[in-house]
Amino acid sequence: MTHTPGPWRSQSVTTVNERGTFVYKRIVSPQGDVITSDRGYKGDNADAEANAHLIAAAPELMEAAKEVLQQLDSYVSEGRKGAGLKRFAGWFCVSDLRAAIAKATPQPKETP
Repeated sequence: MTHTPGPWRSQSVTTVNERGTFVYKRIVSPQGDVITSDRGYKGDNADAEANAHLIAAAPELMEAAKEVLQQLDSYVSEGRKGAGLKRFAGWFCVSDLRAAIAKATPQPKETP
């Protein structure tokens, strides 16, 4: 089984009914299909926002992690071990890892 291909994105959906105003976080595919959504909450919920960003970044995090493992496996299979292996971790895939982690980390909202 495979997951829905990324990149995924986080959306906020606001609904109003007789019980009040609720904001739902949902994760959607590039085609707009809903992958998952939360139960909705009233007002500000920083945890739901952070969770949505992390879930949306999952495909990129997976690809970056796979690339790191592939590079490490290749490096080790070539017989390069010891201190060189420690330096190797910084050589490859750093920009992909930084980008995926940045996507998973919600940015503070600007105040007007």
